[in-house]
Amino acid sequence: MMYKQSNRWFSSKQEQYVAKQLGGIVQPNSGAARHTAGDVIIPNTMVIECKTTTKEGAKSWSIKKEWLQQANSERLDLMLPYCALAISKTPDGDDNMYVINEKLMKILVEALNAE
Repeated sequence: MMYKQSNRWFSSKQEQYVAKQLGGIVQPNSGAARHTAGDVIIPNTMVIECKTTTKEGAKSWSIKKEWLQQANSERLDLMLPYCALAISKTPDGDDNMYVINEKLMKILVEALNAE
């Protein structure tokens, strides 16, 4: 499928999807200003920085250290306990993988084991 929309269009689509799936709120103009924190905020829980691809069928993705640092910095600014990086595997923004730190991974494993 050929996509001709802007990068912002793809990003917005992903942010809206992530917010809907996780009960979060999309931050308006999140990438427009340096002082605006996060792409998606889950109140009292976490900030999620969203990154998406605009190319169908990508065989690999890069994760930049600055993205992880940015998510953590935004978490601290918002005084939230957790942060994550959402990486969309498709331009549609509806197939995401999440990068989380070890502390949050341990919490997830404990919750899964308790089921």
